[in-house]
Amino acid sequence: MTPGIVLDIETRMDPLALAASGRRAAPRDLPAPLQFVTALAILAYERDDAGRFHNFKLAGHQTPKGGEASVVSSAERDLARVHASGGELVTFNGNHDLGILRFACLRHRAFVGGGARRWLEEPDGRHHDVMLELGRDGRWPSLNDVAAGLGFAAGNLARAVHSPAIERDKAEIDVVRTMLLHIHLEAERRNEPQLLIAGALALGRFVAGRVRSAPHLSSFLDTPFYASASRTLVPGQ
Repeated sequence: MTPGIVLDIETRMDPLALAASGRRAAPRDLPAPLQFVTALAILAYERDDAGRFHNFKLAGHQTPKGGEASVVSSAERDLARVHASGGELVTFNGNHDLGILRFACLRHRAFVGGGARRWLEEPDGRHHDVMLELGRDGRWPSLNDVAAGLGFAAGNLARAVHSPAIERDKAEIDVVRTMLLHIHLEAERRNEPQLLIAGALALGRFVAGRVRSAPHLSSFLDTPFYASASRTLVPGQ
C-alpha cells in the first residue's frame, strides 16, 4: 500500500502584515507573507498496487484566534510523515498552499519537520497537482469549474453550511472533490475505467458515513455525479 494525502488550505489577507509592508492596497497576486491560514483539511488514503484507493480518513481544522501555529504544525507533521514514508501528495494548485504553509512555519518559528519545504524542493514525482495536469497554454481551470464540468460541484455549499467553521467545511469539501478528480485522472492514466468505478464508490461510501457528523458533506453526494451513479459509473451506459 502507498500512503497518500490530499491537502487544501483556506487563507485570508493579514492586514497587519500588509500595513507593515508599506503597501497601500493588496496586490492582485497576494504573496504568502501577507496571508494567514484560516482553515485546512487533509484527506488521507492508501493506494494498492492495482491503483485502487482505500482507507480514507478526513481531518479538518478551523484556525482559532491566535492558533495558526498549532494548525500549521499539525499539517507539517502529516506532510513530513508521508514524504518520508515514500507516499504521495495530491493538491489543486498545491505550490500555492505549500508556500503559504512554509511561510507560516517561519512566522511562528514552528520547525517541526519541514513537510511543506520537502514537498516543494523534493517532489520526486510524488506530488500530483491536478490543476496543472489539466492546464494548457498557461491557463488553468478553477476547482469549481472542473467539478461542475464533471458533475460533482457542491453548488449548494452556502446553504449547507451554517457553522462558524465555514472555511474548514469548505476545505473538507474541496479535498474530497480534489480526490475524486485525482481518481478520474488516475483511471485515465492507466486506461482502466474500473479504477474510477471502484474509487468513486469507495469515496462516496466514506463520505456517506461522515454526513451525520459533518452534514456539509451531503452537498457532495447530492451532486449529479452521485445522483446518477448507476449510469455515470457504468461504462457504455
